[in-house]
Amino acid sequence: MIKDGLSSDYESKSRWVGSSFLIIGSITVIYALFSVLALNSVIGMALLIAGGIATYGTAKINLTSPISWMKSLHLLLFGLFFLLYPANDTAGIVVCVGRFFLLETILTLVLAYVVQERPTAIFWVVNAVVCAFIAYLSLLGLQNISEAVVGVFVAIALIINGSALLYSGRTIYIRP
Repeated sequence: MIKDGLSSDYESKSRWVGSSFLIIGSITVIYALFSVLALNSVIGMALLIAGGIATYGTAKINLTSPISWMKSLHLLLFGLFFLLYPANDTAGIVVCVGRFFLLETILTLVLAYVVQERPTAIFWVVNAVVCAFIAYLSLLGLQNISEAVVGVFVAIALIINGSALLYSGRTIYIRP
């Protein structure tokens, strides 16, 4: 039996989306060691791909969830922003990443509130805390950190999101 009227293939779809986020996060860590322009491209592409996967997952899993659509749109728009308006230096990227994580914190807290009855809510709260910490570091004083650290920030958020989705897929069924 499925909770909350979600589609019957929620488990497989959320595992697919979660695994994709883990892979994208891992690739982002590896490629974040390149120059500023490459970092813009890697972060932009990672966010666009994650946004596309999240949009597909939302359409297949929970079509009526406004918060899921907002998170998908958030990933897509910031991905486009990074690709269309690349920053000239690492400090510019860090400020943009800080704004991304500030909005990600808000959206993830709303999602945690929506799913507060499920055991996966703790994953979303942890994700929000990590995103808030990264936003704090990015917006208040770490503008001169290396490109690799910025890529690692984005990768950490994608990996935690992926883990939450994987766990969510495992626990969605009501146990008799």
